[in-house]
Amino acid sequence: MPCGHTFFFDYDEEFTDSESQSLKVSPNPSTRSINIEWFGVDDNSDIRFSVTDLNGRLVDAFSTSGVNGTNFYSMDVSQLPEAVYVIRAIIDDVLVQGRFVKE
Repeated sequence: MPCGHTFFFDYDEEFTDSESQSLKVSPNPSTRSINIEWFGVDDNSDIRFSVTDLNGRLVDAFSTSGVNGTNFYSMDVSQLPEAVYVIRAIIDDVLVQGRFVKE
């Protein structure tokens, strides 16, 4: 179970917690893929992502490792129906979440 703070992010906003963790998603809205960028993690940190629709149905989940510095992940959203989705990331026990639009 994650502890810490919950932050909401948008295409042109970047949120940072008290431990200097940050997450950014672009472009928003998107038709093909979204780019996820985060920093402020330790080497080999476990980063867990989940994507749900607004009804709470899980449409994707994945994990990756972070490194000290800036990290990038590109997610293909081309097969998702047009809708608003919630993306959540648990980074070092801090939950960061927000929405993106698939057009």
